[in-house]
Amino acid sequence: MNAIIDTIIYCKNPKHVHAILRKEFQTDISIFPGMYIEDQAWPDGEVEIARVSINPCESYLMIDIADKLVEFPNKDECEKRVKQLRSSGWKSPNEWK
Repeated sequence: MNAIIDTIIYCKNPKHVHAILRKEFQTDISIFPGMYIEDQAWPDGEVEIARVSINPCESYLMIDIADKLVEFPNKDECEKRVKQLRSSGWKSPNEWK
């Protein structure tokens, strides 16, 4: 089944949502809250799964992660985070399927 994780990048100055990025992957295992996902995108290497929604009609799992809200101080720092995530396989909305 296809699994999808979204993450939001917030900017403090000016205060706004700078970007929403998504990572998709295939899995044959059952995913449930309390499990952890490892990814280069997170400084600690892993983040807890907070919630999983299943869409059987579309054959995907939407995974909500328990990452802490981080507001980056300015546009340049937001862009640095976007580049970091993109280098780990995260995609912007115009690249989503």
